Amino acid sequence: MDDRYATKELLANLLNHSSDNIYFKDLESHIILVNDAFARWVGRKSPDDLVGMSDFDLFKDEHARPAFEDEQRIIETHEPLLGVEEREVWSDGRVTWVSTSKMPLFDDQGEIMGTFGVSRDITAHKVAEQKLAKYAEELEHLNRQIQDDIAMADRFQKAFLPQAYPRFARDGEARTVEFGHYYKAGGHIGGDFCAIRKLSDHKTAILVCDVMGHGVRSALVTGIVRALSEDLLCAEQDPGVLLSRMNRQIFPMLRQSEDFVFLTACCIVLDVQSGVLQYANAGHPPPLYLKGGQSPRPLSISEVVEQPAIPLFEETQYTTCEVELSPNDMVFIYTDGLVEAEDDDQNQYGVDRLIDSLLSRADGSVTSILSGLAEDAARFSSGPDFEDDVCMAGLRFFGSPA
Repeated sequence: MDDRYATKELLANLLNHSSDNIYFKDLESHIILVNDAFARWVGRKSPDDLVGMSDFDLFKDEHARPAFEDEQRIIETHEPLLGVEEREVWSDGRVTWVSTSKMPLFDDQGEIMGTFGVSRDITAHKVAEQKLAKYAEELEHLNRQIQDDIAMADRFQKAFLPQAYPRFARDGEARTVEFGHYYKAGGHIGGDFCAIRKLSDHKTAILVCDVMGHGVRSALVTGIVRALSEDLLCAEQDPGVLLSRMNRQIFPMLRQSEDFVFLTACCIVLDVQSGVLQYANAGHPPPLYLKGGQSPRPLSISEVVEQPAIPLFEETQYTTCEVELSPNDMVFIYTDGLVEAEDDDQNQYGVDRLIDSLLSRADGSVTSILSGLAEDAARFSSGPDFEDDVCMAGLRFFGSPA
């Protein structure tokens, strides 16, 4: 077998057995030779049917014109085009895609005589790619909407926090009570909130709630609880009665859901004339009481079994306890996200560290104390953020008005 015959046999095998479209064109981009796959691709029975045709005979001008110009550029520069994706618009309006490599075709003397190329149908791939791009665009749009909604929810939640504190003037306009609060969500939006309200000319209340979990669901429940608490704080001055009424009103709403949600709450009411502070607790960490220079201690509900979170039981009656404050006494309420902050070894910050930190900062303002507690817990957990929401509120009693 001579070399020329061997070359023809090899070329014939390549043309007849390749699933890719193979074509050879002259200097005017007319077809010289194509393989069976190309003929089937363009809907012809035999490769011979295509000899002498050009892309203008098979495709619309919007594809044929750029393809012709590419081939003429190759003939002029001898530079191939490799791995180019082409969108083919057929004469009947169909659209297909191919991945094409086009190269210069030389004769035995090294003179340019046309071009040849190999193309592979990638229509299914491109259609899937386009669908994926569309889905990605729709998903991005939806994600932007969600982020906008979350940002709005975050702004609403921050608006729920105290914007101003009650004032009870003494002689010379000295303050009777100093207030403070701190809030940081564990995610974009949280499930904790606090309210500080003036109930009458001589009574004030602090309510802190912690809805299970965090995120959109908890934030929705927080909105419901806050709306209820606004009405209850206007109507009730007994913290135990307030929590009992809150429990009864929330029970039918939250217990009907397949995804059970509960919340803990702590409410304190201070009578600034008598210095008597009443408090009630619904499954919440007990508030911390600092009397003079003594170590802070939890205000537990004495001689009563720990009272459950809201709304575990419909008819829970929450107990009101009381303590009489002296001048410069302080009371702080916090949510469990603070004491459950963990270090790298999964040790929790805990109540003992909180009490030590609180005692060391007792000379500062209420606001600075709360900020310092949060900073201390954050340092312990090796980061500025908390896994869970953190909310704190407190007061310092200066003494009864004159």
